[in-house]
Amino acid sequence: MYVNNEPVVAQCYLQKKLDEANVCYLSPQHLFIRQFNRLHSFSLDTIRSIEFKHKLLLFPLIAGGIISPLSLIALFNDILNIWLMMGTFIGGLLSMYYGMEGSSTLTVVTSIKEFDFFLKTPSKNLKAFISFVLKYSREGAAVAYYFHVSEEKWSEAVKTGQLVLTGSLKLTETAASKKDYVTLRIEPLSAGIEVKYLYDEFKELAPFIEGTIPVIALEVMKNR
Repeated sequence: MYVNNEPVVAQCYLQKKLDEANVCYLSPQHLFIRQFNRLHSFSLDTIRSIEFKHKLLLFPLIAGGIISPLSLIALFNDILNIWLMMGTFIGGLLSMYYGMEGSSTLTVVTSIKEFDFFLKTPSKNLKAFISFVLKYSREGAAVAYYFHVSEEKWSEAVKTGQLVLTGSLKLTETAASKKDYVTLRIEPLSAGIEVKYLYDEFKELAPFIEGTIPVIALEVMKNR
């Protein structure tokens, strides 16, 4: 898949699955955010941070702050229809409340300015994706993960040159030894292996890999 003639490394929907009008793409050089079918492009070199924030909605807050007192003045001075002014006053209060209630945002902080993308609620998938984007922007294709396989399975893999996974295998960001198991390091993007974010046994999103992996793409870590 390509966006702006750049290969897509990973993607994630902003809110709803399969909503192609609201989706994020990561390429080797850029983060693309398409919201309401409008594509925004950010060079990874210029991104300082990506954060989830809760911000006030200034327009309804300011509009309500102007309308409500003016309506109240007109109401007390009997300038216009009393019911019209009462409705306008209440509408202004509701506008102020809506503005103060605010909204969640996905904020991309660049060397130039901050760009806000308003969301209803940031999903776990989106949070996991942004974490991956930040890690990728720091380390490039050398983003590394670790996992364990049994010593017997690893011996078979060395003989055949391929490690065959029968199901999805969870990855971790830190290397830790495990008795009777071999700890392996992998750079999925360099090896052309897709990383999927799935729910683990704790019902949290975590990176997984599956399928057949060339042994040449794996590094054995020494037990500590």
